[in-house]
Amino acid sequence: MLEPRINIRHQPAAAALAIGLLLPAPHSAHAQVFEGMGVAGQVASATLLERSVGQIIQDAKDTANELLANAEGSGNVLMLRAADELNLAVDNALRQVDGVISDTLADLEAPKRDLLLGLAQATQAASDIAAQAYTFKETLTLDTRSLLGTLPFVKDTLVLQRVDGLSQLAGAQSYDLTVIGSYVGLPGEDHRTELSLSIDDTPLDTLQVDPLEIHVARLRIPNEALAPHFALKSTSFVPIELTVKQTFDERFWGFLWSVERIETYTAPLNLALYPAYAGTIEVLARHKIADWTNIAADTRDMTHADHCSSSCGGHYGKVYSVSYSANGLRNPPQIGDTRITSASCRQISGPGGQNVDEGTFVSPNGASATCRIRFRTQPSTYRLTVQRQQYAWVSEEDQSQEVEMYFGDLIEVRVPKTTTSIRVKGTFSTGEEIDILTSEANAGALIQVIKQQENQNDRSVFLRPIAPEY
Repeated sequence: MLEPRINIRHQPAAAALAIGLLLPAPHSAHAQVFEGMGVAGQVASATLLERSVGQIIQDAKDTANELLANAEGSGNVLMLRAADELNLAVDNALRQVDGVISDTLADLEAPKRDLLLGLAQATQAASDIAAQAYTFKETLTLDTRSLLGTLPFVKDTLVLQRVDGLSQLAGAQSYDLTVIGSYVGLPGEDHRTELSLSIDDTPLDTLQVDPLEIHVARLRIPNEALAPHFALKSTSFVPIELTVKQTFDERFWGFLWSVERIETYTAPLNLALYPAYAGTIEVLARHKIADWTNIAADTRDMTHADHCSSSCGGHYGKVYSVSYSANGLRNPPQIGDTRITSASCRQISGPGGQNVDEGTFVSPNGASATCRIRFRTQPSTYRLTVQRQQYAWVSEEDQSQEVEMYFGDLIEVRVPKTTTSIRVKGTFSTGEEIDILTSEANAGALIQVIKQQENQNDRSVFLRPIAPEY
């Protein structure tokens, strides 16, 4: 027979706990799987009505164990949190159905029947958890009224409603858990609570407990207690056990006599410890590509003469030349520079047959071209024509590189000098989707651009990934 995790040293009277007056449960991204369906309004199948309370609770426990095993194998923190919530729901349910474990659901009266219906529905919903996306913030909290739907717990039996801080990120000096539940915080005239914690079956003697309100307490875990459990690049799951020891003074006979009642409740939970490793992020640098491209040909003309009036058979004549120089040819070439790829020279006017073509030459680097003609007759005109190219922007390309990032660290990324925009995309190890242009990054962005620096052959961009806020 299933037994609740509760130790009552004195037979209690029903305590009028005020858990129903606590802070409202937050509506997380995965909250209220059955939103719009009150549990009392759900229609139970005939098969479900025939199942015993013990069978429904055992199904929930088996599903929680399966979720926990799958979470440890896959690293899925949302499955881990669902397992914790289902276990906590089972423990809270056990206190409400004590004595009716062998009864069928059809034998129960509301609200116990509604509670077991809700637990069965939550068990079914838990099987869909693996397909859901999640982020670090969405795994921080365990709430019995959140991930798996609203369960109608009776307020005078609910010990724990919510635990915040079950996901932690490496690098803090200490790690805080916030516990919300019946009388777990500030003591009163007739009640007081002691909270203790064990990590991986080892009691934590250095735990600092700070009651904040009557139903709220903060547990501060020093860094040295969790540091050995953080992995370098993967999320670690660490089992913890929260023990709630509550003492109530029950008065009788006109408050003349009092009896001390002590209740001890133990909640097995799991911490998800995220590493400082933010993940491997893709950096896309869109940059302009320059190349030599053909442009219009250009010309230079020259007109000369070296006329011989008599006895011209042995007349040598005189050599003249016309040259063309490219515009601003530098090494390495820069936008706007031109070069000569070929050249030709021809006579366009004057008598022919007497002049001698001494050749047309292009310098090896394409910086200049020269036409040489030996003139031996009356005035003639020659034209040098050069074919040219200009160094210009011809296209844009994306250069992709994968960069390992760690939260808080400054990461240098080298990109081409001609980069016009930088896009950072990927998924942090904490689940946040990253897809931003660095020009749009601001103080609130998960990736911040710290500075840019021009180098001799490229450009350095310094990025810093920002850890998600709690």
